[in-house]
Amino acid sequence: MKANVNLILQYADTFKYLDTMYLENILSNNFQYESPYLNKKISSKKEYINFLNDKFNLLKSSNFQILVRGYEHLIELFIETEQNKTQRIGTLRFTIENEKFVSALIFKQYIFDKRMIEILPV
Repeated sequence: MKANVNLILQYADTFKYLDTMYLENILSNNFQYESPYLNKKISSKKEYINFLNDKFNLLKSSNFQILVRGYEHLIELFIETEQNKTQRIGTLRFTIENEKFVSALIFKQYIFDKRMIEILPV
């Protein structure tokens, strides 16, 4: 189980530093991602990394920051705005096989600021 904790902390660093390089070696090539924020499922590592890079680029150009809490089997994501307001985005739950992430699902939190919804990396 300790190996899974290390994997989750590495996944969390992706959001902490807004850098997908932390995911390169820990995602299965057939990685699946589902989110109520999206209309479709993401069905590959490459597609997921491209998706996150697009969102991270938007975040880097704003005054928003992602705050992360990693646990044994999940990551909680928060967004902090330029007014130092923090709001919970959601919780990522994972499936790990052979020390690789094979899927992730985010449980949605309701966000009412349209500007935040447009750039959320979930």
